[in-house]
Formats: sequence, structure tokens, C-alpha cells
Amino acid sequence: MTPVPSALLRTRALLALVLVVIVFVAMMLTSQAMSDLREAIPQLSNAMSWLEGMNLPFDMDHVAFFAGVTFGARLLLPGVRWWWIALVVVVLAGGTELIQFLVPGRTPKLQDARDDLIGGAIGLLLGALLLGLTRVVRDALITQTTPHQQIMRPRDEEKP
Repeated sequence: MTPVPSALLRTRALLALVLVVIVFVAMMLTSQAMSDLREAIPQLSNAMSWLEGMNLPFDMDHVAFFAGVTFGARLLLPGVRWWWIALVVVVLAGGTELIQFLVPGRTPKLQDARDDLIGGAIGLLLGALLLGLTRVVRDALITQTTPHQQIMRPRDEEKP
């Protein structure tokens, strides 16, 4: 694996931290603030309405949000072991629900933490799949040789 310059690592780590902050801010919005946000951004409202309209035993807003954030973190931090990212997801899922006890109009739910964890697992799996496919394609391109790139080796001497 090619070493990554430290400036790029710092940028990736900063972007991953921004993702964590986005999770906390999004999960701490009051019901009125979320309503105002949905009114201000119709595309967000349409996407959330579509997710909410799915007849599934999960809160797909939570699943999709955590899947996206975890997928992004996995791609931003490919050198970080997956279980560190999973640990951060567990802390965020539990922490955001616990903090909701302090947020007016929010109700912490164990099911929401469960859905966050499901989304996190999906994001990790999709990220690992994409990173794995990227490595396979990169390795195939690197090892692929054309006739003019092959190194000519002298023939073994003919044995009598």
C-alpha cells in the first residue's frame, strides 16, 4: 500500500470529525428545528418522506443517515481498522439517544439506537466492499502488462 501524505491524513481525519459533528447536530435538533429544516430544503423533506413511507420495522431515516455517515467515514479513513469505526458508531448511537433526554421535544428510543447500529453496519459493509473492489481493480491494472512492458529474459541454454 502506498503511504498517504500526512496532510491528506489530517484532511481525512478532519472530514471524519465533521461527520461526527453532523451526527450530533442532526440527532439533537428539536422537532420544530427539523420541521423548519425540512421546509427550507424540499429535497431533504422529499427524501425523508420517501424513507418514512417504507413499510419496514425500522426507522429508515436513522438507518440511511448512519449508513451514509459510516460509509463516508470508511472511505475517508481506509487505513483505520473497521472495528474502530464500528466503536465510534456504537458510541454515537447510544450517546445521541442518551443526550436526547436533555433536548426539548425529543424522545430517546432504544429502537432508534438499534436502527443507527444497523445503518452503521450497512455503511461499514458497503465501504469495505467498495474499498475491496478498488484494490482488486488497482492491483489488476498494476499487474497487467503489455508486450512492450515485459522484461526480456535470456533463454536458458539448450541442454544437450
